[in-house]
Amino acid sequence: MTTYHVHDLDMPTPFLVVQPLTSKGTPWGIAQQFPEASNVTQFYSRVMKEPPDNEMVESAITANVRALVERLGGHLGETNEGWFTYDRWPYFQHVTHEGMKHGWYRKLEAPQGEKRTFYVGGATSFELIEPILEYSKQLVATHFDGTA
Repeated sequence: MTTYHVHDLDMPTPFLVVQPLTSKGTPWGIAQQFPEASNVTQFYSRVMKEPPDNEMVESAITANVRALVERLGGHLGETNEGWFTYDRWPYFQHVTHEGMKHGWYRKLEAPQGEKRTFYVGGATSFELIEPILEYSKQLVATHFDGTA
């Protein structure tokens, strides 16, 4: 996850996912958690599990983020242009690649609503607030108010 102060970035929703999935080292997801109050924007990129040179990976990712910001019409603020964070953390670490390949989500969805029990949170929608809320809203619309 790479975080910058980004100005003039007009996003239709607080979280965007790039489709098809981008190559490693380029952002696949962009989040503006509080766009009305802050211009802090997070960019999510995939990297190899054990990169040979972490500084090289960080440099490439931050260059790709800056290029994406320019393509989207945003710019990094002059006073904060050098400010950013770059953090490597295991995303969705409780499910392996093989588990995903073999239907982890289908198995998770199967018991939704059984015994009036629903599962939400980071286990179902990664550890990001926006996807957790959207997933929860979808469950309510599907199982309670019939609007889905």
